[in-house]
Amino acid sequence: MKKTSILWLAALFLVSGYEASANPKTPGDDDYEHINIGKTTKHCEIVVSKFCASSKGTCSRYCVTANKGKAEKQASCKTHCKVDAYCSTTKPSKEKTIEPLVKQNKEQVIACIAQLRDPSGENSGRRMEDWKVIQTPSFTKIVGEPVAEEDAPAAEEVEAQ
Repeated sequence: MKKTSILWLAALFLVSGYEASANPKTPGDDDYEHINIGKTTKHCEIVVSKFCASSKGTCSRYCVTANKGKAEKQASCKTHCKVDAYCSTTKPSKEKTIEPLVKQNKEQVIACIAQLRDPSGENSGRRMEDWKVIQTPSFTKIVGEPVAEEDAPAAEEVEAQ
């Protein structure tokens, strides 16, 4: 009876595509390929919100370019560039004036998840740009060309916020 169970189990592993390796990966804090989608999504929502709220982030860029030549409006807009306001990815603002920013944040969350879960792009066919430089068409229409990857805030700067 035990031989039959072992054979069935072995057959199941072969059919399901399981590959045993001499050095299997175990899920760790920085191994998002192997953690569930919920944890990866939560991580990306937090990181994208912090990136948005950073001094060189998407919200600041949006406020400056959407209110060009209007210093008071720029300053007022920037006061809302917080993780729990304009940059919230879990409860986005319903204000029509920042709709391109809300769409941008959603796009970056999706890109962040794809980047963490499939860094090489071999399984998903994701865009290979870093999630920080991906821009939606409506956001690009307002702020212009994407920031070069080297000009985007560093991970340490974003994490510190």
